[in-house]
Amino acid sequence: MPILWTAFFVSGVAGLSYELTWVRYLGQVLGGATVAVSATVAVFFAGMALGSWAGGRMLASRRRPALAYAALEAAIGLVALALPAMLGGLRGLLSTRPATASVVEPLLASSAVLLLPTALLGATYPAMVATARRVAGPTRSAALPYGLNTLGAMLGCLLVSLWWLPALGL
Repeated sequence: MPILWTAFFVSGVAGLSYELTWVRYLGQVLGGATVAVSATVAVFFAGMALGSWAGGRMLASRRRPALAYAALEAAIGLVALALPAMLGGLRGLLSTRPATASVVEPLLASSAVLLLPTALLGATYPAMVATARRVAGPTRSAALPYGLNTLGAMLGCLLVSLWWLPALGL
């Protein structure tokens, strides 16, 4: 059980770390911090909502939600590793556009790139709750995973802001 609680905490660290890193990458792609933050937050919430909805529906028929949770986290990790290259490629494609071009096209392209990883992140919450329900019972099934994930997210913000982004030069 401690491994499960640790996984929920680490998932929170990673989730907000991704979001803050993607804001910086999108700032480079879209050419502006305000647009990048707005786009990232909007896509992050939309993807999380979509993923949570879809994940809840898919997990209703699963007997082993912990396995689904592990698969989701592995998929998120793989996509997160590929995302900088994808956003870099997107930046290269969009750099040939005239400076007077609309921001709509790059905004939609960036949003499309971020939708999959954010949907996967959203799907982890129903998987966490279903897994916790099996392990800890119904009374702690939603609050404990959410609390641990939120604490991890707070730590992720600190680590990324103070160490990770400066180390990447972002």
